[in-house]
Amino acid sequence: MLGDFAKADAAWLEAMLKAVADASGRLASGDDVRFLTDVARLLEPPKPKKTPTDAAAKESKAGPSALQPDTAETKAPRSAFAEKLSKLLKSNPDNS
Repeated sequence: MLGDFAKADAAWLEAMLKAVADASGRLASGDDVRFLTDVARLLEPPKPKKTPTDAAAKESKAGPSALQPDTAETKAPRSAFAEKLSKLLKSNPDNS
């Protein structure tokens, strides 16, 4: 089954499977909420470290409106898996 994923999806899929494996003890003990929380935390990208001077310099250079990203340009392209999942969820009448 895992061979059905596109090669472009390999990086996030490997990270997700590792996170699920690392948190599987919570799932086995019946703590599904904590399992999901642990998986989400393990998949969360590291936050960049910002210093107060970096933020102030950026704002003074570009102005406050430049700090707001344009959602149309910054939106990541959807993977093939995400597209298929979206179609599946939209066509399933039981998911409401």
